[in-house]
Amino acid sequence: MKNSALYKALGILFYAIAKSDGKVDELEKAKLKQEVQNKWLDFDQAEDAYGSDAAFAIGFAFELNLDQDESSENAWRIFKEFYHQHQSVWTEELKLQVEQTAAALAHAKSAYNKSELGILTDLHLLLNP
Repeated sequence: MKNSALYKALGILFYAIAKSDGKVDELEKAKLKQEVQNKWLDFDQAEDAYGSDAAFAIGFAFELNLDQDESSENAWRIFKEFYHQHQSVWTEELKLQVEQTAAALAHAKSAYNKSELGILTDLHLLLNP
């Protein structure tokens, strides 16, 4: 599995979190961009087929799902399938970074809402069985 596939799956996950309350806010999009810039670009040295940092796929996948108005539920299902199919890539460091970014994204607008808490809880249980 290439890292770009992992980053695409993470973009889908982060979209599911942002969309969990029915809409994606500008603050959530800005927070994701900040998280990619500050945390994910330095996570590893993986590049895509064009020589760009593979972590940019997070934002591309997020925006694609947004453009297609994908449901949070379907995005979450897609991420879970990816997670189960690629168990070997999920190091403790990766899991921690995913949970930290997910929490930051859910908290971007204000305090967590019920739908965001639900998906954050489901994510934690998925990553830490």
